[in-house]
Amino acid sequence: MTNNDLSYNREVYIQYHEIHEESFRRRIDFFNQNREKISKLNKQDQIKVFLDFLLCLFKIGDYERFLDYVDEQIENVIEFNIVEFNGLDIYYQLILKKCQCFFYLHRDAECEALVPVLYRMNPKNKIPPLVLKKVSKRRRRVWSNKMNGISIFLILFTAVLLFVELVVVRPFYMSYTSSIELLRNSTILFSFFLLFVNQVLIHFFSIQEVKRLQK
Repeated sequence: MTNNDLSYNREVYIQYHEIHEESFRRRIDFFNQNREKISKLNKQDQIKVFLDFLLCLFKIGDYERFLDYVDEQIENVIEFNIVEFNGLDIYYQLILKKCQCFFYLHRDAECEALVPVLYRMNPKNKIPPLVLKKVSKRRRRVWSNKMNGISIFLILFTAVLLFVELVVVRPFYMSYTSSIELLRNSTILFSFFLLFVNQVLIHFFSIQEVKRLQK
Protein backbone atom coordinates (compact mmCIF):
# COMPACT_ATOMS: atom_id res chain seq x y z
CA MET A 1 0.00 0.00 0.00
CA THR A 2 1.43 3.39 -1.04
CA ASN A 3 1.40 6.64 0.94
CA ASN A 4 -1.17 7.98 -1.51
CA ASP A 5 -3.48 5.07 -0.70
CA LEU A 6 -3.11 5.73 3.02
CA SER A 7 -3.83 9.46 2.69
CA TYR A 8 -6.67 9.08 0.20
CA ASN A 9 -9.88 10.64 1.57
CA ARG A 10 -12.96 8.88 0.24
CA GLU A 11 -15.43 10.49 2.63
CA VAL A 12 -17.30 12.55 0.01
CA TYR A 13 -17.80 9.41 -2.10
CA ILE A 14 -19.26 7.56 0.90
CA GLN A 15 -21.48 10.52 1.84
CA TYR A 16 -22.84 10.73 -1.69
CA HIS A 17 -23.82 7.07 -1.71
CA GLU A 18 -25.38 7.32 1.76
CA ILE A 19 -28.13 9.42 0.15
CA HIS A 20 -31.02 7.17 -0.90
CA GLU A 21 -30.57 6.06 -4.49
CA GLU A 22 -34.00 7.39 -5.48
CA SER A 23 -33.46 10.79 -3.86
CA PHE A 24 -32.35 12.18 -7.20
CA ARG A 25 -32.55 15.89 -6.32
CA ARG A 26 -30.71 15.43 -3.03
CA ARG A 27 -27.89 13.61 -4.82
CA ILE A 28 -27.74 16.38 -7.44
CA ASP A 29 -27.67 19.07 -4.74
CA PHE A 30 -24.92 17.21 -2.88
CA PHE A 31 -22.90 16.91 -6.09
CA ASN A 32 -23.26 20.64 -6.82
CA GLN A 33 -22.28 21.60 -3.27
CA ASN A 34 -19.27 19.27 -3.15
CA ARG A 35 -17.97 19.53 -6.72
CA GLU A 36 -14.45 20.49 -5.61
CA LYS A 37 -14.15 17.58 -3.18
CA ILE A 38 -15.48 15.16 -5.78
CA SER A 39 -12.85 16.39 -8.25
CA LYS A 40 -10.16 15.25 -5.77
CA LEU A 41 -11.38 11.65 -5.74
CA ASN A 42 -9.42 9.13 -7.75
CA LYS A 43 -10.58 8.73 -11.32
CA GLN A 44 -12.58 5.55 -10.77
CA ASP A 45 -14.55 7.02 -7.87
CA GLN A 46 -15.04 10.29 -9.72
CA ILE A 47 -16.51 8.46 -12.70
CA LYS A 48 -18.87 6.44 -10.51
CA VAL A 49 -20.20 9.60 -8.86
CA PHE A 50 -20.47 11.40 -12.19
CA LEU A 51 -22.32 8.52 -13.83
CA ASP A 52 -24.84 8.36 -11.02
CA PHE A 53 -25.19 12.15 -11.11
CA LEU A 54 -25.91 11.95 -14.85
CA LEU A 55 -28.61 9.31 -14.34
CA CYS A 56 -30.17 11.53 -11.64
CA LEU A 57 -30.24 14.48 -14.05
CA PHE A 58 -32.05 12.36 -16.59
CA LYS A 59 -34.53 11.12 -13.99
CA ILE A 60 -35.57 14.67 -13.04
CA GLY A 61 -35.74 15.82 -16.67
CA ASP A 62 -32.74 18.16 -16.64
CA TYR A 63 -31.86 17.20 -20.21
CA GLU A 64 -29.72 20.24 -21.02
CA ARG A 65 -27.33 19.58 -18.15
CA PHE A 66 -27.27 15.88 -18.98
CA LEU A 67 -26.06 16.74 -22.47
CA ASP A 68 -23.44 19.12 -21.02
CA TYR A 69 -21.71 16.21 -19.26
CA VAL A 70 -22.59 13.04 -21.15
CA ASP A 71 -19.93 13.10 -23.89
CA GLU A 72 -17.11 13.36 -21.37
CA GLN A 73 -18.50 10.41 -19.43
CA ILE A 74 -18.93 8.32 -22.57
CA GLU A 75 -15.23 8.89 -23.24
CA ASN A 76 -14.40 7.87 -19.65
CA VAL A 77 -16.49 4.71 -19.93
CA ILE A 78 -14.56 3.76 -23.07
CA GLU A 79 -11.14 4.72 -21.69
CA PHE A 80 -11.57 2.87 -18.40
CA ASN A 81 -13.48 -0.04 -19.96
CA ILE A 82 -16.52 0.31 -17.70
CA VAL A 83 -18.93 -2.28 -19.05
CA GLU A 84 -21.56 -2.24 -16.31
CA PHE A 85 -22.75 0.34 -13.81
CA ASN A 86 -25.60 -0.26 -11.35
CA GLY A 87 -26.53 -3.35 -13.32
CA LEU A 88 -26.77 -1.39 -16.59
CA ASP A 89 -24.83 -1.59 -19.84
CA ILE A 90 -23.71 1.95 -19.14
CA TYR A 91 -22.20 2.74 -22.54
CA TYR A 92 -25.46 1.83 -24.29
CA GLN A 93 -27.57 3.57 -21.66
CA LEU A 94 -25.66 6.84 -21.95
CA ILE A 95 -26.10 6.92 -25.72
CA LEU A 96 -29.76 5.91 -25.41
CA LYS A 97 -30.47 8.64 -22.88
CA LYS A 98 -28.52 11.14 -24.98
CA CYS A 99 -30.83 10.28 -27.89
CA GLN A 100 -33.89 10.67 -25.67
CA CYS A 101 -32.66 14.04 -24.41
CA PHE A 102 -32.30 15.27 -27.99
CA PHE A 103 -35.86 14.10 -28.61
CA TYR A 104 -37.31 15.83 -25.54
CA LEU A 105 -35.46 19.05 -26.48
CA HIS A 106 -36.76 18.86 -30.09
CA ARG A 107 -33.24 18.48 -31.48
CA ASP A 108 -34.57 16.01 -34.02
CA ALA A 109 -31.62 15.82 -36.45
CA GLU A 110 -29.21 14.89 -33.62
CA CYS A 111 -31.74 12.44 -32.24
CA GLU A 112 -32.22 10.70 -35.60
CA ALA A 113 -28.45 10.38 -36.09
CA LEU A 114 -28.16 8.24 -32.93
CA VAL A 115 -31.09 5.90 -33.63
CA PRO A 116 -29.26 3.66 -36.19
CA VAL A 117 -26.29 3.40 -33.81
CA LEU A 118 -28.55 2.28 -30.98
CA TYR A 119 -30.42 -0.15 -33.20
CA ARG A 120 -27.19 -1.83 -34.31
CA MET A 121 -26.10 -2.14 -30.69
CA ASN A 122 -29.38 -3.65 -29.51
CA PRO A 123 -32.06 -4.42 -32.13
CA LYS A 124 -34.41 -5.76 -29.43
CA ASN A 125 -34.75 -2.46 -27.60
CA LYS A 126 -38.02 -0.86 -28.69
CA ILE A 127 -37.21 2.68 -27.56
CA PRO A 128 -35.06 3.82 -30.56
CA PRO A 129 -37.63 2.78 -33.22
CA LEU A 130 -40.39 4.39 -31.14
CA VAL A 131 -38.39 7.62 -30.86
CA LEU A 132 -37.81 7.56 -34.62
CA LYS A 133 -41.55 7.16 -35.27
CA LYS A 134 -42.34 10.09 -33.00
CA VAL A 135 -39.68 12.27 -34.63
CA SER A 136 -41.08 11.34 -38.03
CA LYS A 137 -44.58 12.32 -36.93
CA ARG A 138 -43.32 15.60 -35.51
CA ARG A 139 -41.38 16.44 -38.67
CA ARG A 140 -44.48 15.90 -40.79
CA ARG A 141 -46.67 17.92 -38.48
CA VAL A 142 -46.39 21.05 -40.68
CA TRP A 143 -48.20 19.59 -43.68
CA SER A 144 -50.37 17.55 -41.34
CA ASN A 145 -51.57 20.75 -39.66
CA LYS A 146 -52.34 22.24 -43.08
CA MET A 147 -54.50 19.25 -43.98
CA ASN A 148 -56.24 19.47 -40.61
CA GLY A 149 -56.80 23.18 -41.22
CA ILE A 150 -58.45 22.49 -44.57
CA SER A 151 -60.64 19.82 -42.96
CA ILE A 152 -61.76 22.19 -40.20
CA PHE A 153 -62.49 24.90 -42.78
CA LEU A 154 -64.66 22.47 -44.75
CA ILE A 155 -66.54 21.43 -41.61
CA LEU A 156 -67.23 25.10 -40.78
CA PHE A 157 -68.23 25.73 -44.39
CA THR A 158 -70.67 22.80 -44.15
CA ALA A 159 -72.19 24.38 -41.05
CA VAL A 160 -72.66 27.66 -42.93
CA LEU A 161 -74.29 25.80 -45.83
CA LEU A 162 -76.65 24.07 -43.43
CA PHE A 163 -77.62 27.42 -41.90
CA VAL A 164 -78.23 28.95 -45.35
CA GLU A 165 -80.24 25.90 -46.37
CA LEU A 166 -82.51 26.07 -43.33
CA VAL A 167 -82.92 29.84 -43.18
CA VAL A 168 -82.90 30.85 -46.85
CA VAL A 169 -83.12 28.01 -49.36
CA ARG A 170 -85.89 25.83 -47.92
CA PRO A 171 -88.26 28.71 -47.09
CA PHE A 172 -87.71 30.71 -50.30
CA TYR A 173 -85.85 28.64 -52.93
CA MET A 174 -87.01 25.05 -52.62
CA SER A 175 -85.80 24.21 -56.12
CA TYR A 176 -82.19 24.65 -54.98
CA THR A 177 -82.52 22.37 -51.94
CA SER A 178 -81.14 19.23 -53.62
CA SER A 179 -78.11 21.16 -54.95
CA ILE A 180 -77.33 22.61 -51.52
CA GLU A 181 -77.74 19.20 -49.89
CA LEU A 182 -75.37 17.64 -52.41
CA LEU A 183 -72.76 20.36 -51.82
CA ARG A 184 -73.19 20.11 -48.04
CA ASN A 185 -72.83 16.33 -47.98
CA SER A 186 -69.84 16.48 -50.33
CA THR A 187 -67.93 19.01 -48.21
CA ILE A 188 -68.50 17.16 -44.93
CA LEU A 189 -67.51 13.82 -46.45
CA PHE A 190 -64.42 15.31 -48.05
CA SER A 191 -63.39 16.94 -44.76
CA PHE A 192 -63.59 13.59 -42.94
CA PHE A 193 -61.77 11.92 -45.83
CA LEU A 194 -58.88 14.42 -45.46
CA LEU A 195 -58.69 13.78 -41.72
CA PHE A 196 -58.55 10.03 -42.31
CA VAL A 197 -55.93 10.28 -45.10
CA ASN A 198 -53.83 12.59 -42.91
CA GLN A 199 -53.64 10.02 -40.11
CA VAL A 200 -52.98 7.14 -42.52
CA LEU A 201 -50.10 9.03 -44.17
CA ILE A 202 -48.51 9.91 -40.83
CA HIS A 203 -48.68 6.28 -39.73
CA PHE A 204 -47.42 5.00 -43.10
CA PHE A 205 -44.39 7.28 -43.23
CA SER A 206 -43.52 6.48 -39.62
CA ILE A 207 -43.60 2.73 -40.37
CA GLN A 208 -41.42 3.30 -43.44
CA GLU A 209 -38.82 5.09 -41.30
CA VAL A 210 -38.65 2.13 -38.92
CA LYS A 211 -38.44 -0.39 -41.78
CA ARG A 212 -35.58 1.57 -43.33
CA LEU A 213 -33.83 1.47 -39.96
CA GLN A 214 -34.16 -2.34 -39.80
CA LYS A 215 -32.62 -2.96 -43.22
